[in-house]
Amino acid sequence: MPAFEIAAKEMEIYVRGRNTIERAGIPYMVAGGYGVACYAHRRPTKDIDLLILPADAERAITALETERFFIRRSDPRWLYQAQCDGIMVDLVFGSATHRGIVPITQEWLDHARPIAIGTETFSVAAPEELIGQKILAQHENRSDWWDAEMILARWHDQVDWDRIEARTSIDPVKRLAFLLFIESRHSSAGWYPQSTLERTWREAAAMLGI
Repeated sequence: MPAFEIAAKEMEIYVRGRNTIERAGIPYMVAGGYGVACYAHRRPTKDIDLLILPADAERAITALETERFFIRRSDPRWLYQAQCDGIMVDLVFGSATHRGIVPITQEWLDHARPIAIGTETFSVAAPEELIGQKILAQHENRSDWWDAEMILARWHDQVDWDRIEARTSIDPVKRLAFLLFIESRHSSAGWYPQSTLERTWREAAAMLGI
């Protein structure tokens, strides 16, 4: 997939951040807006999201501090942020939901793919992990489900729905809502297996006690 352009200053900071955690021996993968842009549409984004393991979070910010990044522990359960010259690198080590935190695991990282972003090649989250994150993240004033929809528009015949179900197992109600959202906009398009809808329906009903 071809690279897309990023402003030179932003690219410099993103590469510095990426190189810093790589030198520290920390595996990562890109998610967020830049991750979505690798598979679907590009939209304005204010930062780059690097997904890392929870066990590596403190080591990552220590390494970035030595490179003169300003560090903020925005939410010690799942998010740290590193800033340099007004440009942000988010270190994401979990998905926050109202039902709890879903930690990033090695299995997520094992499915990452090398893809060109700007002038560099980054390790990028696979469609399944991006879609799973987006399903859980959606709330008022966010565009996460539209991001997931755009990825599915291009990749629905290739994605592994078992993995998407696993990534969203904490909240089958939200997964069901997303499937119905897709069905309302792309009825009978076959973007997901019937078995996924049936299983999700049962899990959501059990969670809701109905």
